[in-house]
Amino acid sequence: MQDIVRKIRIEAPVEIVWRYLVDAEKLQRWLMRLEGEIAPGRSFQLIYDGPTPDGTTCFVHPCTVTEMTPPTRLAMTWTYSGLQNVDTLVSFDLKADGDATELTLTHAGWDKVPEAVRAAQHADYDGGWAEGLEDLVRQVAADRRKN
Repeated sequence: MQDIVRKIRIEAPVEIVWRYLVDAEKLQRWLMRLEGEIAPGRSFQLIYDGPTPDGTTCFVHPCTVTEMTPPTRLAMTWTYSGLQNVDTLVSFDLKADGDATELTLTHAGWDKVPEAVRAAQHADYDGGWAEGLEDLVRQVAADRRKN
């Protein structure tokens, strides 16, 4: 199964966008609550609190930073709480585009997900990342208007 690849343009410098990937307060505004610290080699959890399609109220995603080159690259393992011991890989690559940032998200490793749920999980994550990245664009814009 193909990787999920999403590209967006954010009207802010790379250094500002980077903070929305690694700062707990900023990350929670567009993605999920962070428990732990995003740092090279460190493990942490991203927690979604809220109603979910299967009726639960919380998804916990254990992650480990596999590569971190501030402010241009962050890569981490990503474990979906419903599929323990199945790590996929999520990476964020940031590139300056004038005064803006081009962000590329790649979610790879779908061959590790059990075939019985692979297509459904891939579709869910593809839609979820699209929505999350739109939230990121909106949040950065809203925060910059305040300042």
